[in-house]
Amino acid sequence: QKLTWGDLWRAALVPLAYVGEHRKTATLLTILAFISAAMGAAVPYAVGRFVDALISLSQGVDITAWVWPLTLWFGVMLVSTVVDWRLSIMAARMGDIIYLSATYRWFSELLFFPTEFHKKIRGGKTFNKISRAAGQMYGLVENILLSIGPQILSMFIGIGFAYALEPRLT
Repeated sequence: QKLTWGDLWRAALVPLAYVGEHRKTATLLTILAFISAAMGAAVPYAVGRFVDALISLSQGVDITAWVWPLTLWFGVMLVSTVVDWRLSIMAARMGDIIYLSATYRWFSELLFFPTEFHKKIRGGKTFNKISRAAGQMYGLVENILLSIGPQILSMFIGIGFAYALEPRLT
């Protein structure tokens, strides 16, 4: 049997369907991912402001000039760390829920197959396939969508942030 683009598209939508069943958590994860990306993009700006303040300090500017950039940097790092921590906990929990939900559904569907099916197949081989598929979906959702996704988004927000500060850079 040949694999078509339609088959690949339908297969790609399966993990999104499982994520979509938990809309409230998925929405909160999306918001946290945007906050994490924005804070990740703001860290270089805050560090740059702090370094600029330290350079101006060496040129004879008041010693308190570095306090606000340091406070900004600390605040951005604190928010970024807390949001990333919460995002990783929620992503792991969402991955576990999806893994368990998929495994439960797929095993329960096996129970309704006719007796001839169960006589012909090897139970261990089928159970292994189901378990591996659920594990792969868990990895896809947790590692790709919820871990790498915010980092890629952070890169794009950082580029937009740099362009907003200095349009000549592009």
